[in-house]
Amino acid sequence: MPRSRIRRLLCALPLALGATTLDAQTIDDHLMMPRQQLCTGFVYMHDSWDRYWEGPLERGNGNIGILTTQSVSWMGTYGVTDRVNVIAMLPWVTTEASAGTASGMDGVQDLAGAVKWNALDTPLTSVGNLQAFLVASGSVPLTDYTPDFLPMSIGLHSKRASGRLSLNFQAKQGWFVQGTVPTPGATR
Repeated sequence: MPRSRIRRLLCALPLALGATTLDAQTIDDHLMMPRQQLCTGFVYMHDSWDRYWEGPLERGNGNIGILTTQSVSWMGTYGVTDRVNVIAMLPWVTTEASAGTASGMDGVQDLAGAVKWNALDTPLTSVGNLQAFLVASGSVPLTDYTPDFLPMSIGLHSKRASGRLSLNFQAKQGWFVQGTVPTPGATR
């Protein structure tokens, strides 16, 4: 089967699987999966550009024309307990240029994972509820892709670890306020 046909099938897969309503949990939000529940699905992303910023200068690159990046990512969140979730994500990325001789890349990028803990969940006055989340996350490259061919590369091929504390106030009327304090991440 030709590569272009495989790409189109992979791009259509999330649309076919996304026909039902899903509640999504991410590393940054205040949603939690209940104990022994799994939420999984695919996310499709498309990005194209022909101009970019280099400091204060807007530039174009006639050697690549329009750079298009597409990805299909599998994501999954599992509720270990009602207050502890494990999250994983694995993207397949493709890049291509509309001009020049630079060849695009495609392949599996980096496996990302996180543990999210709802450390505090308490009523705060009669107005709403206060929650505190601690998150530890990291990623590792799964394939031997070339990171030195930016912007055509599918990633930076680095190992990363980070943590964060998020506070979330959810009012009974529906509005919310959320703030996050990231810890310095380690990249290698």
